[in-house]
Amino acid sequence: MKKYWETEAPVEVNTGKNILKHYPKAGKLQISMPEWKNEAGETRRGKMVVLDIAALQASREATRISSTLFRSMRIEAMSNQENESRLVYEIMQTIGRLGAVYRTNAGRIRLPNGATFHGLPKGFADIMAIFPGPRIAFIECKIKGNTPTPEQAAFLERMRGMGCMAGVAYSVADALQICGFTK
Repeated sequence: MKKYWETEAPVEVNTGKNILKHYPKAGKLQISMPEWKNEAGETRRGKMVVLDIAALQASREATRISSTLFRSMRIEAMSNQENESRLVYEIMQTIGRLGAVYRTNAGRIRLPNGATFHGLPKGFADIMAIFPGPRIAFIECKIKGNTPTPEQAAFLERMRGMGCMAGVAYSVADALQICGFTK
């Protein structure tokens, strides 16, 4: 008999510090540390724990603890998302006066009807700007304390390698510097 991870494609998130794989049909959530390389250079999976969602739901105490945890994570995530969205807006307003600016959406997005929309490649920067010259800039917006995902860092490095301006902005001033308008 096949295992659930062999028959079901998970919804996967890599935070850079953890990998979460949710298998909705099986009712399982895998949480693991990132992959790593051993002395021989072989890629190894990080330590993992599997949560049985039905078992958690069956326990009043486990439900209380997980509800508290997820509620606090949701509140913090919403606050971070609002602050990051505000930063994206402020940067777009400022550099939009200097050139053409575009807000991008990357990765897989689940629509309200359950369908999946595939945007730009995972890791694509939040903002793409084009200035006279032509000069092209890619800006990944982050609030203080957050860092780019490995995919975002690789994308920015690739764009710099192609001669574009690219970087992480924690403020409007950072974005102006990335775009070459300040030192």
